[in-house]
Amino acid sequence: MSEAGGSAPKVHALVVGVGDYVRAEGATIGSIAGPVISALRFSEWLQSDFRPAGRELGTIRLLLSPTAQEQGVVDASRVEVHGRADRDTVAEELRAWANRCDASADDAALLYFAGHGTEAPLAGGHVLLDDFSPEEGLDRALDLRWLFDAMEYRAAGVNFFFVDACRAAIREQTDFVGQVGMRPIKVPQNAVPRRSRYKVLYGAANGYSAWTLPDADLLTDGTVFSWALRQALQRAAVGDYDGSLVVRCNRLSEEMALLVAAKLRELDQEYGGGEIRGAADGVGSIQEVAFHRPDSVPVELEIALTPEELALSTEATLYRAVDASNDRFDRQVLLDPHPARIVLQSGSYRLALKCPPPPPLGFDFSQRRFVVPGERLWTIEMQN
Repeated sequence: MSEAGGSAPKVHALVVGVGDYVRAEGATIGSIAGPVISALRFSEWLQSDFRPAGRELGTIRLLLSPTAQEQGVVDASRVEVHGRADRDTVAEELRAWANRCDASADDAALLYFAGHGTEAPLAGGHVLLDDFSPEEGLDRALDLRWLFDAMEYRAAGVNFFFVDACRAAIREQTDFVGQVGMRPIKVPQNAVPRRSRYKVLYGAANGYSAWTLPDADLLTDGTVFSWALRQALQRAAVGDYDGSLVVRCNRLSEEMALLVAAKLRELDQEYGGGEIRGAADGVGSIQEVAFHRPDSVPVELEIALTPEELALSTEATLYRAVDASNDRFDRQVLLDPHPARIVLQSGSYRLALKCPPPPPLGFDFSQRRFVVPGERLWTIEMQN
């Protein structure tokens, strides 16, 4: 995708997915289906649904090393793939990405990585590229902590990092103590930190593994992290002070942690292994960061009338409030069973209630409200 025109602040994204580890024979890790689907789906979401808060989407670069199982899904996608996720290509793309993120303090940098990963107190966190080899240790593994720190010296004021990878030490990491891994982004001498905020969302808690989905869902979402992220991007949306929707990073991380934990419990029961542990977590600067401003998100709304005995004799009609003077019919709301439960897109709505005579007096009632994910219960008190 080419860079958008104009002078508006931009988000520059680099998305990397590794499933086919071509030199990993004999290593403690090997090729795995799921991470490439995770990266592919996120790249598709960026191009179709991402609404950066206060910015526009600048560039997206996508590197994928798919397994044979994933190749057909990649071929069927409309997104452009810019190469494989090997050491040389990733190093080149990282340097170019860092340079694009060095133009304005109003810009934002976004990195998404899905694949094998590792973390240990002394060796730090790494993600393994597709030409990783056990004989070379971490020579073809990207040093994540160095990358996070190096980006602090680029102009982009905000950094978003998504790491869909395990965070437990592997044998190659402990066998090559002192090896730092790949550090393609350099920090200029006497450089001054310029980044103001950054957020990291992980696919696993420190010391634990990230997980792919079962075969039935593998080629749809790929990993538990990918599935949870797409769900949380809707569930974490809240109404902002101006009535719009916003997804902030801390809330996104909290929703993902809940979703990942629930999915892992489900998988644990399915597989009966008792070893599936860990949940997504987030780190970074304390100050909150707005990530995404969706136009609308689905909301499960419950409408209850009091006193309840009037519900069955009341006609309920829902209107979408287009503007202050224009309401459009949305649907009739059935109050049997009571309370009514419906799914609708967030926004401003008017609920009109009408109870004909005789029980006990006829009335008309209308109430207008803004529906957001955090407000899922309407209780309407009706007076006879």
